[in-house]
Amino acid sequence: MKFSHIAAIAISVVLPAALWAGEGSIKGNVKYNGDPPAPKVITVAAEKQGDCKHDKIESEELVVDKETKGIKWAMVRVMGVKAAPAPAPAAEPSVEQKGCHFTPHVVIVAPTSNLTILNGDKVAHNFHTTPLDATNPGFNRMMTAADEKLVMKGEKYFGEPEVIKMQCDVHPWMNGFIVCHDPPSQRSRTTRATSRSKAFRPENTTW
Repeated sequence: MKFSHIAAIAISVVLPAALWAGEGSIKGNVKYNGDPPAPKVITVAAEKQGDCKHDKIESEELVVDKETKGIKWAMVRVMGVKAAPAPAPAAEPSVEQKGCHFTPHVVIVAPTSNLTILNGDKVAHNFHTTPLDATNPGFNRMMTAADEKLVMKGEKYFGEPEVIKMQCDVHPWMNGFIVCHDPPSQRSRTTRATSRSKAFRPENTTW
């Protein structure tokens, strides 16, 4: 299994026509086919480190658990199904800039929902988004060391489903993805523990 510049692995599940009448749940795992590669380490030149002062960064482009071969940050979307309306989220989604990484590396945002960008590093960052289909407008804002957070308004920046790349122009190794999509039919493995022990399971879907 080979990957290039797309850090998140997107998988669409299209159900056969024979299963289009009924309802139930889907469960599965996303695994690497073959021997898991060693984590890629990025060497950062001194003039590009900024206030983060990291000379070596472990890339999140492809993270595979050695024991289970589970792939971290894989995105799963179920196509051609109907699901009950999603309950209102307990809190708006957020992305933390900490250790000069985006956490989580992949975040799912429901259409028109706001996304909060946090600055736990307390250093200057430039939060820059690039919608991969150019359906939604891009976002580009500087955050100073004193800025604790900023909010991307969902009605403006997440009006349509789309995969959106996020990056920091101050620290070029910082990147991740925003997946603007209806949460009931999409799941993302967001932690190393999840990739070890749990499967994606979009439930209560009708087809």
